[in-house]
Amino acid sequence: KANLLSAKSQAESCERALANAQAELAQSNGDTAVATEDLDDVIKRRQSDTAAKKAELDAAKERVVAANERFDAAQERVRQAEQEHAEAQTRAAAAEREKESKATFLQRLRRNAT
Repeated sequence: KANLLSAKSQAESCERALANAQAELAQSNGDTAVATEDLDDVIKRRQSDTAAKKAELDAAKERVVAANERFDAAQERVRQAEQEHAEAQTRAAAAEREKESKATFLQRLRRNAT
């Protein structure tokens, strides 16, 4: 029973981690979209400008790269959380089967004892 409670608790913890990672992934996706729009705006406004404007463009590109890196990291965390969640669910199911098997065994012992 302790294994079942522990496995269920771990599964719930993994579900929370998965939800947090998915929220972070959505936020990173939004950040990427905003940074990409910023970059497009800068390109349109500054096509004819010189070195100072190039620095602004480079900074916008760096923001896009950084946002994409955060997105990729969040996506990896979602993948890991999904995997951990699946593993925790498997452990919880195994613990439940073990509990049911023990209960069945005890019932059989009781029947045989009478």
